[in-house]
Amino acid sequence: MKWIVLWLLPAIFLGASACRGGGDPKPPSPTPETATATVAPATPTATATPDPLATLPETAAAAMDWVKKAIATSAAGVCPGPIVKAGGACVAASASGSSSPDLAILMPVKSRAAVSPAPAIVFAWSASQQKLTPFSEDLTADAAPLGSGFFSFEDRTGDGLADIAYLQNVCGATGCNSRAVVLSWDGTAWRDVGPGDSIANVDAAAWEGAGASSELTMHGGKLPPTAPPESGPTRASKTTYTLSGGRFRVDDVVKDPPEYLYHAVEDADDAFAADPGGSRAAYEKVIANTDLKDWKLKPGDADRRPSLVGYAMFRLAVIDAALGRDPTAALDRVIRESKEPLFVYLAESFRNGFQARGGVVGGCAEANLYLRTPQGSGTDPGGYVAQLFNYGYANPPGSRWITRLCPY
Repeated sequence: MKWIVLWLLPAIFLGASACRGGGDPKPPSPTPETATATVAPATPTATATPDPLATLPETAAAAMDWVKKAIATSAAGVCPGPIVKAGGACVAASASGSSSPDLAILMPVKSRAAVSPAPAIVFAWSASQQKLTPFSEDLTADAAPLGSGFFSFEDRTGDGLADIAYLQNVCGATGCNSRAVVLSWDGTAWRDVGPGDSIANVDAAAWEGAGASSELTMHGGKLPPTAPPESGPTRASKTTYTLSGGRFRVDDVVKDPPEYLYHAVEDADDAFAADPGGSRAAYEKVIANTDLKDWKLKPGDADRRPSLVGYAMFRLAVIDAALGRDPTAALDRVIRESKEPLFVYLAESFRNGFQARGGVVGGCAEANLYLRTPQGSGTDPGGYVAQLFNYGYANPPGSRWITRLCPY
C-alpha cells in the first residue's frame, strides 16, 4: 500500500500543475517606464519697431523732427513718400541755382490749438546747405484742398529760381482771413514778396503766367451764411495781384454782381468817383431796380429801399450841378418822388445854396450845413444819417455817409 501512495504523489503534483495552466512559468513583465516628452525652448516673439512717421505730428517742433526723419529715409533731391502719404505736399526744384534739387514741403499738423481747420507748417529744404527752414510755425499754413492746390515751388519773380507759395489762414467766428505768402531766396535768406493784405473766406486762389509775368488771383470777401445778421450784406470779389517793385501788389478788383440794392449803390458810387458824368446810368438803375434784395437787420425793421433810391435821385442832381448843368429838374424829382424825407430836405438846402452861392460847391455847402445842424424839433440830421445807412459791421459805418452825400 505504501508504494501505491508514493506512486500517486507525483501524479497529484502534475495534476495540480495542469490546473494552474501548465507549462513553464513565464517571467514577470517589466514595469513600463513613464514616457517623458522633450520640449524645445520657446522662440521669443519679435517686437515690431514703431514707425516714427505713422502718425501726424502735433506741434511745429514735432513736425520739424518728423520731416527730418522723412528726408533721411529718401534719396537726395527726391520728395519723401511719407509726406504725401500723410496728406502733405512736396515739390522738388532749385531755389538757389544749385544742381541738387531743393524741396518745398507743406506738412499737415494735428493740433487742437490751431486757428485753422487744416493747420500745417511749411518747410524749405536746402540741398546745398543740408538745412531745413520752417515757415508759419504758428501752424497757420493751409493744408485743406484749397491750400494744397495753391501750394507751389516755381519761379514767380523772374529770376529763374523757384519761389515757395502757400496760403496762410487765421480763422474766427465768421470764417477765415487768407493771405498768399510768396517766399523768394535772395542768396542769403528767404524773404516774403507776397501781398500784404488778406481776404476773408477765400474760395479760389490760383496762379496765371510764369516768372515776372505771374498773376495771382484770389476770390473771396463774402461772409458765410452762418455769420450773425448784424454783420450786414456782403459780397465776394476777385482780386488780381501782379509783381511791382519786387512785391506782389493789388492790380485790379472786380466785385461779384450785386445781390442787394446796397451793392448796386456801391457800384454807382465807384463809377461816380471815376467819372461823375459816366455814373448817371448806374444811379438810374438803382432807382428802377426792383429785383435786388433789401437788407434788414430784423424782419420787422423799416424798409431801407426808399433811402437808397432817394440817395440815387439826389446824386443825379449833384452830378448835373458838377457838370455845370442846371440841377432844377433833378432837384424837383427828389422833392416830388423821394419817399425818404431826409432827401427832400437835402434837395431844398442844395437848391438854396446853389442859387445863393452859385455852383455845386455852394449847393453842397448848404446841404452839409443842414446835416451838421440840430433842428428845432430836437432831431440830429447827422445822427439820423448814421443810423439810416448803418448796414452792419461788415460794411463802412453809417457816419461815413454824412460827408459822402454831397462830396463837393
